Amino acid sequence: MQPEITYNAAQKELQGVLCDSGVNDVSFLATDYLNHLNEPIMMLEMVTDMPEMLDAVENWRFKSYPQHFRDSRLAAQERVIEAYRIAPDLFRQPFDLCITLVSTIIAEATEEIRKSVTAGNREQTDFLVAQTSTHVRRLMSIASGCINGKPNAITPDKAERLHQAWADDLGLSDRFYKLRNGSSMR
Repeated sequence: MQPEITYNAAQKELQGVLCDSGVNDVSFLATDYLNHLNEPIMMLEMVTDMPEMLDAVENWRFKSYPQHFRDSRLAAQERVIEAYRIAPDLFRQPFDLCITLVSTIIAEATEEIRKSVTAGNREQTDFLVAQTSTHVRRLMSIASGCINGKPNAITPDKAERLHQAWADDLGLSDRFYKLRNGSSMR
């Protein structure tokens, strides 16, 4: 059962014009932002056949949600940024949590994949790419749920467990962090 969402006056005022700008009128978030995060994943997935694509991944730069839309040619970019700014917390907080985790995993994975490619270890490269892609796509699915109006789609504890699962799957737990007594250590 979905919780009752109470919108404030600013949200109610903006809500009526959001559909014209590609923003979900429940969550106040836009799916277009996920395209920015899909880009490095698609490039990473090509690394197994084209190792030179790793250079493109390393040159990719994370952009915040507002920066992505500031750099876009979207006519309603200011409206999209304003909607994000005033988005209900039960959508925006889990969305931001997913995005932070996605960008962290991409950065960490890229570093590990570079080591594997440099060592000429194709089997390890394939493994790292596949595991990273699986975990990031799972997080992107959760972020998409937030955009499409699923409230509180992820908690900080669940995000930490997903990150730990990724590190464990790759055998990187000691390098990144290990859950101990419910807290993370870096």
